[in-house]
Amino acid sequence: MSSPRIATNREAPSALLERFIQEFKFKLCITEQEKHKVYRLRHDVYCEELQYEEPTDPYNKLEYDIHDQNSIHCLIEHRRTGLVAGCVRVVIPKPSSPQPLNQLPLQTYGSQSLTHPEFHPEKLAINSYYEISRLAVNPLFRTKAKEKEKDILANTSTSTFFP
Repeated sequence: MSSPRIATNREAPSALLERFIQEFKFKLCITEQEKHKVYRLRHDVYCEELQYEEPTDPYNKLEYDIHDQNSIHCLIEHRRTGLVAGCVRVVIPKPSSPQPLNQLPLQTYGSQSLTHPEFHPEKLAINSYYEISRLAVNPLFRTKAKEKEKDILANTSTSTFFP
């Protein structure tokens, strides 16, 4: 893999977007095979690396939950290598479904943290809110902070690295 290209905050957002599009492919996951790529990356990051979740399917090294059936799954692939670079899901609660499918994962797992008097999901119109969750980035595509620490500290502007 070639060395990372550095993008500074001074670079135009359109140029950053163009570089992203040249390097990566964004896909909505339709097939089970595409969703398995998402679940595998989530396993690698959330279960293996961070040890934040127990694997749902340790034999196949997959991490998923009940909310995945009400989600739009997105996958980012590196164009040159075909490697999965990242993933995220958008959870769309189904009000007519039984719990927990009628609510956001945040309501299921962290309801005690939802304290805002106006923006609590129960106070919002049904189908007016979604949850973006399970964002995972392959370690091969993360900022090489340890390797570039001196360069970053010397540079007063924030930098983004693309492999």
